[in-house]
Amino acid sequence: MGSVYDDYYKQAYDLQNHFHDVVDDQNHPQAVSLHNEMTQLTEDFKAEKDPHHMEDRLKVIDHELLQARSQGEQIMSYRDIDDLQHRYNRLRESVRQLPNY
Repeated sequence: MGSVYDDYYKQAYDLQNHFHDVVDDQNHPQAVSLHNEMTQLTEDFKAEKDPHHMEDRLKVIDHELLQARSQGEQIMSYRDIDDLQHRYNRLRESVRQLPNY
């Protein structure tokens, strides 16, 4: 890559791995959906897609995390959901600072 997206890719990849560490039920449909979105976000950064596209994906992840909260603590703890939501929102704010946003 070697571009401005390198740091974003690393952040997305680290968040994806963190999710894998904190999720309690990896087979829960909501967890599978979240994993797919997070993986796709990482791939989007790797492919250096348009920042608006990535922001849209981050909005989907935020919505999915809200839905995970409604599942109780079946997928992961509320604390982990809040932490992930906060970290993804920070990433989203950061994406908005990209030069071609």
